[in-house]
Amino acid sequence: MTSLATPPLFAALSSARRILIAGAGGGFDVYAGLPLALALWSSGVDVHLANLSFSELELVDRESWLSEHVVEVTPATASPDWYFPEGALAGWLSDNQLPSTVYAFPPLGVQTLREAYQFLIDRLDLDAIVLVDGGTDILLRGDENGLGTPVEDLTSVAAVAGLDVGVKLVTCLGFGIDANDGVNHVQVLENLAALDREGGYLGALSIPGSSREAQLYRDAVAHAAAATPDRPSIVNGQIAAATAGAFGDVQFTRRTSGSALFVNPLMAIYFTVDLDKLAARCLYLDRIENTVGRRQVISRIEAFRHEVTTRIPRAYPH
Repeated sequence: MTSLATPPLFAALSSARRILIAGAGGGFDVYAGLPLALALWSSGVDVHLANLSFSELELVDRESWLSEHVVEVTPATASPDWYFPEGALAGWLSDNQLPSTVYAFPPLGVQTLREAYQFLIDRLDLDAIVLVDGGTDILLRGDENGLGTPVEDLTSVAAVAGLDVGVKLVTCLGFGIDANDGVNHVQVLENLAALDREGGYLGALSIPGSSREAQLYRDAVAHAAAATPDRPSIVNGQIAAATAGAFGDVQFTRRTSGSALFVNPLMAIYFTVDLDKLAARCLYLDRIENTVGRRQVISRIEAFRHEVTTRIPRAYPH
């Protein structure tokens, strides 16, 4: 039985000693897991970081490839790619005397990504995996009005759902950010309520803005923006601003010029669910199960969307 005195996210991980926190959707998603990783490190837990990468990993030196689909990124890892969030994060972690390896996966299908995760389970002796999403579109089941960017998110969910590991969670940071990608957040809340009825919702947990975790997270996001000035993370930039108490149309990069942002405290809250229960609710996970490449996942989700009758979106009434 859970208790108000202990956040269910940390209760679910209390027995785990070797945890992988992995960015599910690519890009800078792994940064959204950094506050959680920092809190767990402070508690003495052995935490590792990974990310589904959008970088040109084939440009990384071959010595960094641990397997066909896993790259070990450290502060010393060299890549000529100007867009390399995993490398930026490894450097920041080293600068702050924190474990500084970030494992990177290329864009894959479910079967190949599962192999990559299994490799890390065996190598690191993991007893828990937490997928982290910047935004909340990973919580969509397929019949919503808009799915945001589901390809990488649900490939990650499907891959990990098929693995034998003690604890499997999904946590999201940045509620509301996916509205720019057509997500109706009333439907996100509806899905969370359904998961709650099924015992799959582990609640919401706010990151205190004055906490060490929030302060270091903001510093890491600023460091990443300086390392990738032409493409800073829009998602993590808004979340970082939210943890500092910013509100409204807070512009921090020319990438969002012409768009009205709505930075608010809901963006600084982790929403956590049981991964297997989330996977069981996805209406198209069986269609992408046997994929080996990203293009297969894209085409099968598109085919599903042409067949499904979508739920009617509603405006948030308050």
